[in-house]
Formats: sequence, structure tokens, C-alpha cells
Amino acid sequence: MIVRLVAAVSLLCGWAVSGETAASGDEWNVRMLEGRTLQRQGRYREAVEALQAAVRAADVPQSSFGRRAIALNALAYLHDEMGEFRQAERDLRGALAAVEKRSGRVHPDRALMLANFAGLYFHQGRFREGESLLREAIGIYERTVGSQDIRLALAKSGLAECLIHKKKFDEAERILSESVPILLAEAEPRIAIGGLAVNNLAVVRRHQKRYADAVALLEQAVALVNAQVGPEHPEAVRVLSNLAVSYADAGRVEDAVAAFERAMAHASARLPEAHPIRTALTGNYGSFLKKHGRAAEGRALEAKSRDAQHQRELRNGIGMTVDASALRWK
Repeated sequence: MIVRLVAAVSLLCGWAVSGETAASGDEWNVRMLEGRTLQRQGRYREAVEALQAAVRAADVPQSSFGRRAIALNALAYLHDEMGEFRQAERDLRGALAAVEKRSGRVHPDRALMLANFAGLYFHQGRFREGESLLREAIGIYERTVGSQDIRLALAKSGLAECLIHKKKFDEAERILSESVPILLAEAEPRIAIGGLAVNNLAVVRRHQKRYADAVALLEQAVALVNAQVGPEHPEAVRVLSNLAVSYADAGRVEDAVAAFERAMAHASARLPEAHPIRTALTGNYGSFLKKHGRAAEGRALEAKSRDAQHQRELRNGIGMTVDASALRWK
């Protein structure tokens, strides 16, 4: 297995859709807040039940398409975080349909859904499909919001991930240099978006062999993400794993071991074995150990990573593809 840094794009949870409000005591709002609290505590199955109840509450005649979209989008975010991609895709399709009925084809809320689809596809390595949807989302944002809008900056940060995958590092660096300051200036950080953008810039620096710069950026990213979502959140584990790899690049072996061990502990506490972030971390740590005199342990971890990845692929469907045009208006 190749040790690598992983660029990051996160689904925007979307607890609010434009113009949608709710009384604090109604069933839908109670269930949404319950789901959010349980998710933050890592109690995923209970969070799913709460958000499913919110979807049911949104289906009553007097409710709105906006509420249904919010609840389904939140469910998609949760299932993505759990590594249950097929269910996340079903949730997002429902949210997209609700948004289209409510707001039409050229609206920031629809762009949000398309961007979230792109993030979900990126998490599965489906970059071609994701890039197509993300560029459409960016086009909608450029027509409907200001150039400094955080939603546009977040979408561009996601596009930078795709460009990193395509080894277009200079273009990715240009986009991130524009979007990172906007994301870091967000007054109320959401799902660690600023930290993830800094993480992506670090990935670019690593590919440019600027290892000290990559380490400095990743140390900043770890601090940001931990402060925003806590050290056991999947994205926090991802960024800490990247820091471990960058420590290894820089020859800081002891720091790399410590970072890998912390990341493994956090992943074990919250993520299922087949979660893509945990399998990548396990494989990367195995490769690192093989190179530093612990070959037997390293091989065991690599085998564990491969087995877990295989099980995840079986659960989510191997080779399943979706025509991105099916998500567009005709």
C-alpha cells in the first residue's frame, strides 16, 4: 500500500435551507436537534433514528419541501460519515428532489445538494462524476451569490481536491489560495470547513515536496478541526493521519508514530472498521511500520485494511456507477 495524504471535502450538513425556520418546540425541530446532538456524541444509530423521525415530521401536509430537504440532507451527511454511501446517495436524491420542487433549477440550495453529491462521490473515489456535479454547482453559485460567499469558497475547495487527484497541483494551489482565507474567516465554523481547506493546501505542499510547509499547515489544520468537531470526528482522524504521514516525510519518525497511534485510537473509538478513513489510516500506518523495522506488524495492518475495504465495497456495491446527467434538469 502506498502511504499518501488524503485531500478532504466534507458534505455541508445543511441544517438550514434558505428561508426555512421552525418553532423551537415543534416535532421536526426537536428531532433535528436531537439528531445533531447524538451525532456529535458519536451515537450514530440513535442519530439516524432521530433524523428519520424528522423526515416523517416533514412529510405532514402543512410542512414544507424545505424541511424535508434539510432532514434528508442531514441524514445523508450522517450516513456518509458512517461510510454507508449507498444510503447516503438515496438520502441526497430525496433532498435534491425536494429542493428542486421548492426552489427550481438555479438556486443556491440546489447547488448545495449538487456539491454534496460531489463530496459523496469523492469519498468513494468517483472523481469524474463528482467533478461534473461540482462544476455545475459552482456555476450556479457564481450566478446567484457573491464572490466571497462561503458556499462558493467551499465548493471551490472541493474542486481543488479533484484537481489534486488529477495531479493539477498548481491550479489546485491557486484555487485554495483564494478559498482558504474566506473559509477561515467564517464567524461560525461549520463541520471544520476551514481546517479541511488548510488540509488540502498541505496536500499540495507535500506533492511539491515542501515537507516542512506541509507539516506546519497540517498542525494548523489539526488544531482547527479538533476545536470545531472534536478529535474523534472522521475528518479529524483524516487530518491527523495526514500529519503523521507528513512527519514521516520530514524524517520526524517519533512524531509520526505518536500521531499515527493517536489517530488509530480515535478511529477505533468512533469509526467502524470498514469506514474509508479508518481503512486508509490502518493501511498507511502498516506501510510506515514496514519501513521502520516493524514488518510483521505492518503486514498485519495492511491485510486488515484490505479486508475491511473489501467488506465495505461489498456492502456499497462494487463498480456501481450513476450517470451524473440524471441529477440535472433536462
